Parts: sequence; structure tokens; C-alpha cells
Amino acid sequence: MTNTKAVIKELSVLLGMDEDEAEKYSTVAENTAKSIEQLLKDNNCTEDKRIIYLCAVKAFYCIVLSEKDDICSFSAGDISYSKNASAVENAEKLLKQAFQDCRDLLKSTGFAFKVV
Repeated sequence: MTNTKAVIKELSVLLGMDEDEAEKYSTVAENTAKSIEQLLKDNNCTEDKRIIYLCAVKAFYCIVLSEKDDICSFSAGDISYSKNASAVENAEKLLKQAFQDCRDLLKSTGFAFKVV
């Protein structure tokens, strides 16, 4: 079983917050770890750093997708706030790269026709 604490530690870096703050996403981290474990060729690699990072990036992607804040820019006097419109695209790129980095540890999920 993947170490959820390690996933949360990686997730906190991606979210730019400390581990205590990232703990509120522990359910997302646990669910993500379980979904990735189903894809593993060998259950002995659940503690591999690449798998832990993959779990964290997938959790990060889920969190970014679930954000309901559509503010692109806001300014009031000296206070301003803007949101990167490409956050989902960037998270998706991270996720694809993390899957690519773990391809040797994951079962093939491709579909192919074979001639009989």
C-alpha cells in the first residue's frame, strides 16, 4: 500500500502549502493512491518515489479540476488577485509526464488487435 503521508508531502509541494494544510486533501490522496495501485505491475513498487510522485500529481490534477474559483483577475486598491487560466493544462502536462516516467512500473492499458 502506498504511503499516503509521503503522497501528501509531495502534494504539499505542488500546492505550495505546508503538509498540515495539505492534510485536508488526505482523502483525495488516499483515493488516488488506490487507483494507481490498481495499475501497478508489481505491488512491491508502491514505495517507489516515482509512484508516490505520480499519486501526488494525480491528486493535484483532481484538486485543480475541482476548483470552483473562476476569478481571472481582481483588483481593489493595492490588493490584486489573478488566477492562472492554464492551471488545468499545466496539471495535465505534469500528470502525463509522471505517467510517462512510471511506464516501466505500470501495466499496459493500451488496446491492440491481434491477428489470429
